[in-house]
Amino acid sequence: MRRSVVGLTGVTRGLIACFLLSLFLAAACGPPEEQGLRSAATKPNILLILTDDQPAATVSKMAAVEAKLKEEGLSFENAFLTDPVCCPSRATILTGRYAHNHGVWTNDEPRGGAEGFKARGLAHDTIATRLQREGYATGLFGKYFNGYGDERYGPPGWEKWFAFVGNHRDDSYQVVSEGKIRIINRAEWNTTDLIADKAEQFVRTHEQEPWFAYVAPHDPHGPYYP
Repeated sequence: MRRSVVGLTGVTRGLIACFLLSLFLAAACGPPEEQGLRSAATKPNILLILTDDQPAATVSKMAAVEAKLKEEGLSFENAFLTDPVCCPSRATILTGRYAHNHGVWTNDEPRGGAEGFKARGLAHDTIATRLQREGYATGLFGKYFNGYGDERYGPPGWEKWFAFVGNHRDDSYQVVSEGKIRIINRAEWNTTDLIADKAEQFVRTHEQEPWFAYVAPHDPHGPYYP
Protein backbone atom coordinates (compact mmCIF):
# COMPACT_ATOMS: atom_id res chain seq x y z
CA MET A 1 0.00 0.00 0.00
CA ARG A 2 1.30 3.47 -0.85
CA ARG A 3 1.53 5.66 2.20
CA SER A 4 3.18 8.61 3.85
CA VAL A 5 2.75 8.68 7.62
CA VAL A 6 3.44 11.82 9.59
CA GLY A 7 2.81 12.18 13.33
CA LEU A 8 2.79 15.64 14.87
CA THR A 9 2.95 16.85 18.45
CA GLY A 10 2.20 20.26 19.89
CA VAL A 11 5.91 21.05 19.91
CA THR A 12 6.77 20.49 16.24
CA ARG A 13 3.50 20.49 14.34
CA GLY A 14 3.64 23.97 12.77
CA LEU A 15 6.79 23.70 10.66
CA ILE A 16 6.20 20.06 9.80
CA ALA A 17 2.79 21.00 8.46
CA CYS A 18 4.30 23.73 6.31
CA PHE A 19 6.76 21.19 4.88
CA LEU A 20 3.97 18.70 4.24
CA LEU A 21 1.90 21.34 2.49
CA SER A 22 4.79 22.55 0.37
CA LEU A 23 5.70 18.98 -0.58
CA PHE A 24 2.26 17.94 -1.76
CA LEU A 25 0.68 21.24 -2.77
CA ALA A 26 3.61 22.28 -4.92
CA ALA A 27 2.91 19.21 -7.02
CA ALA A 28 -0.77 20.12 -7.12
CA CYS A 29 0.05 23.48 -8.69
CA GLY A 30 1.97 22.08 -11.67
CA PRO A 31 0.96 22.67 -15.30
CA PRO A 32 -2.37 21.05 -16.31
CA GLU A 33 -0.66 18.73 -18.77
CA GLU A 34 1.62 17.43 -16.00
CA GLN A 35 -1.29 16.98 -13.62
CA GLY A 36 -3.12 14.91 -16.22
CA LEU A 37 -0.17 12.53 -16.52
CA ARG A 38 -0.07 11.65 -12.85
CA SER A 39 -1.98 8.49 -12.01
CA ALA A 40 -3.26 7.27 -8.67
CA ALA A 41 -0.19 5.01 -8.47
CA THR A 42 2.08 8.07 -8.17
CA LYS A 43 0.09 9.72 -5.39
CA PRO A 44 1.03 8.69 -1.84
CA ASN A 45 -1.60 8.12 0.80
CA ILE A 46 -1.26 10.65 3.63
CA LEU A 47 -2.05 9.97 7.28
CA LEU A 48 -1.63 13.13 9.37
CA ILE A 49 -1.94 12.51 13.12
CA LEU A 50 -2.12 15.65 15.25
CA THR A 51 -1.90 14.99 18.98
CA ASP A 52 -2.96 17.81 21.29
CA ASP A 53 -0.42 19.47 23.60
CA GLN A 54 1.94 16.49 23.65
CA PRO A 55 5.54 17.12 24.75
CA ALA A 56 7.85 15.77 22.05
CA ALA A 57 9.98 13.91 24.62
CA THR A 58 7.07 11.61 25.47
CA VAL A 59 7.03 10.08 21.99
CA SER A 60 10.14 8.01 22.80
CA LYS A 61 8.09 6.19 25.48
CA MET A 62 5.43 5.09 22.98
CA ALA A 63 6.66 1.83 21.48
CA ALA A 64 3.96 1.47 18.81
CA VAL A 65 4.43 5.05 17.61
CA GLU A 66 8.19 4.58 17.47
CA ALA A 67 7.86 1.38 15.45
CA LYS A 68 5.09 2.42 13.07
CA LEU A 69 5.30 6.17 12.62
CA LYS A 70 9.00 6.88 12.96
CA GLU A 71 10.28 3.82 11.11
CA GLU A 72 7.75 3.98 8.28
CA GLY A 73 7.12 7.72 8.19
CA LEU A 74 9.17 10.91 8.29
CA SER A 75 11.03 12.34 11.27
CA PHE A 76 11.98 16.02 11.48
CA GLU A 77 14.79 16.51 13.99
CA ASN A 78 15.31 20.25 13.55
CA ALA A 79 11.79 21.68 13.38
CA PHE A 80 10.32 24.77 15.04
CA LEU A 81 6.80 25.81 15.92
CA THR A 82 5.86 29.26 14.64
CA ASP A 83 2.91 29.68 17.03
CA PRO A 84 2.36 27.63 20.21
CA VAL A 85 -1.36 28.48 20.49
CA CYS A 86 -3.86 25.79 19.46
CA CYS A 87 -6.08 27.43 16.82
CA PRO A 88 -3.40 29.53 15.13
CA SER A 89 -1.27 26.40 14.84
CA ARG A 90 -4.14 24.36 13.39
CA ALA A 91 -4.88 27.13 10.90
CA THR A 92 -1.24 26.99 9.81
CA ILE A 93 -1.43 23.23 9.38
CA LEU A 94 -4.54 23.47 7.21
CA THR A 95 -3.48 26.47 5.10
CA GLY A 96 0.33 26.38 5.10
CA ARG A 97 0.40 30.07 6.08
CA TYR A 98 2.01 31.85 9.00
CA ALA A 99 -0.39 33.29 11.60
CA HIS A 100 0.31 36.87 10.50
CA ASN A 101 -0.91 35.85 7.03
CA HIS A 102 -3.95 33.74 7.86
CA GLY A 103 -5.11 36.07 10.67
CA VAL A 104 -6.17 33.42 13.21
CA TRP A 105 -4.38 34.76 16.27
CA THR A 106 -6.26 33.29 19.24
CA ASN A 107 -8.46 30.36 20.28
CA ASP A 108 -11.55 32.54 20.65
CA GLU A 109 -13.72 34.70 18.43
CA PRO A 110 -13.48 37.06 16.68
CA ARG A 111 -9.75 36.62 15.98
CA GLY A 112 -9.71 32.85 16.21
CA GLY A 113 -11.50 29.57 16.78
CA ALA A 114 -13.76 27.80 14.30
CA GLU A 115 -15.77 30.93 13.51
CA GLY A 116 -12.67 33.08 13.06
CA PHE A 117 -11.26 30.57 10.56
CA LYS A 118 -14.58 30.40 8.70
CA ALA A 119 -15.18 34.18 8.70
CA ARG A 120 -11.85 34.80 6.96
CA GLY A 121 -12.77 32.42 4.17
CA LEU A 122 -9.77 30.24 4.96
CA ALA A 123 -11.71 26.98 4.72
CA HIS A 124 -12.01 27.41 0.95
CA ASP A 125 -8.28 26.93 0.33
CA THR A 126 -6.76 24.25 2.54
CA ILE A 127 -4.74 21.09 2.16
CA ALA A 128 -8.09 19.25 1.99
CA THR A 129 -9.54 21.30 -0.89
CA ARG A 130 -6.30 21.09 -2.88
CA LEU A 131 -5.85 17.37 -2.39
CA GLN A 132 -9.50 16.75 -3.23
CA ARG A 133 -8.98 18.56 -6.53
CA GLU A 134 -6.05 16.21 -7.13
CA GLY A 135 -8.35 13.21 -6.84
CA TYR A 136 -7.83 12.39 -3.17
CA ALA A 137 -10.49 11.06 -0.84
CA THR A 138 -10.31 13.27 2.25
CA GLY A 139 -11.48 12.76 5.82
CA LEU A 140 -11.22 14.64 9.11
CA PHE A 141 -11.56 12.71 12.37
CA GLY A 142 -11.42 14.44 15.75
CA LYS A 143 -10.74 18.03 16.70
CA TYR A 144 -11.24 20.80 14.13
CA PHE A 145 -11.04 24.12 16.01
CA ASN A 146 -12.05 25.39 19.42
CA GLY A 147 -15.67 26.52 19.37
CA TYR A 148 -16.79 24.24 16.56
CA GLY A 149 -20.33 22.96 17.05
CA ASP A 150 -22.51 23.75 14.04
CA GLU A 151 -23.91 20.52 12.63
CA ARG A 152 -25.14 22.42 9.57
CA TYR A 153 -21.61 23.44 8.60
CA GLY A 154 -19.09 21.06 7.08
CA PRO A 155 -16.09 22.88 5.61
CA PRO A 156 -15.38 22.35 1.89
CA GLY A 157 -12.81 19.80 0.84
CA TRP A 158 -13.77 17.02 3.24
CA GLU A 159 -15.54 13.94 1.90
CA LYS A 160 -15.81 12.41 5.38
CA TRP A 161 -16.41 14.68 8.37
CA PHE A 162 -16.37 13.28 11.93
CA ALA A 163 -15.55 16.21 14.21
CA PHE A 164 -15.68 16.78 17.95
CA VAL A 165 -18.07 19.40 19.32
CA GLY A 166 -16.74 21.55 22.15
CA ASN A 167 -19.26 20.40 24.76
CA HIS A 168 -17.64 17.64 26.84
CA ARG A 169 -19.02 16.08 30.01
CA ASP A 170 -17.65 13.55 32.46
CA ASP A 171 -20.01 10.87 31.11
CA SER A 172 -20.28 11.81 27.41
CA TYR A 173 -19.05 13.91 24.52
CA GLN A 174 -20.46 15.03 21.18
CA VAL A 175 -19.43 14.68 17.55
CA VAL A 176 -20.78 16.00 14.27
CA SER A 177 -21.25 13.27 11.68
CA GLU A 178 -23.28 13.37 8.46
CA GLY A 179 -24.83 16.70 9.39
CA LYS A 180 -26.02 15.62 12.84
CA ILE A 181 -24.76 15.98 16.39
CA ARG A 182 -24.33 12.60 18.06
CA ILE A 183 -23.91 12.08 21.81
CA ILE A 184 -21.34 9.37 22.63
CA ASN A 185 -21.24 7.54 25.96
CA ARG A 186 -17.70 7.92 27.27
CA ALA A 187 -17.81 4.55 29.04
CA GLU A 188 -18.55 2.82 25.73
CA TRP A 189 -16.14 4.70 23.47
CA ASN A 190 -12.92 6.42 24.45
CA THR A 191 -12.56 9.48 22.19
CA THR A 192 -9.24 8.40 20.67
CA ASP A 193 -10.42 4.84 20.09
CA LEU A 194 -13.55 6.11 18.34
CA ILE A 195 -11.83 8.40 15.86
CA ALA A 196 -9.17 5.74 15.21
CA ASP A 197 -11.96 3.30 14.36
CA LYS A 198 -13.65 5.82 12.03
CA ALA A 199 -10.35 6.67 10.34
CA GLU A 200 -9.60 3.00 9.78
CA GLN A 201 -13.02 2.49 8.20
CA PHE A 202 -12.34 5.45 5.91
CA VAL A 203 -8.94 4.08 4.85
CA ARG A 204 -10.28 0.60 4.15
CA THR A 205 -13.12 2.07 2.09
CA HIS A 206 -10.68 3.96 -0.15
CA GLU A 207 -7.94 1.38 -0.68
CA GLN A 208 -8.18 1.75 -4.47
CA GLU A 209 -7.66 5.53 -4.56
CA PRO A 210 -5.28 7.99 -2.92
CA TRP A 211 -6.51 9.25 0.45
CA PHE A 212 -5.73 11.92 3.02
CA ALA A 213 -6.80 11.26 6.62
CA TYR A 214 -6.47 14.06 9.21
CA VAL A 215 -6.72 12.40 12.63
CA ALA A 216 -6.74 14.83 15.58
CA PRO A 217 -7.46 13.34 19.03
CA HIS A 218 -7.98 15.45 22.14
CA ASP A 219 -5.37 13.40 23.94
CA PRO A 220 -3.15 14.03 25.78
CA HIS A 221 -4.68 17.46 26.42
CA GLY A 222 -6.66 17.77 29.65
CA PRO A 223 -9.18 17.45 31.20
CA TYR A 224 -8.43 13.76 31.66
CA TYR A 225 -11.09 11.06 31.74
CA PRO A 226 -9.87 7.70 33.06
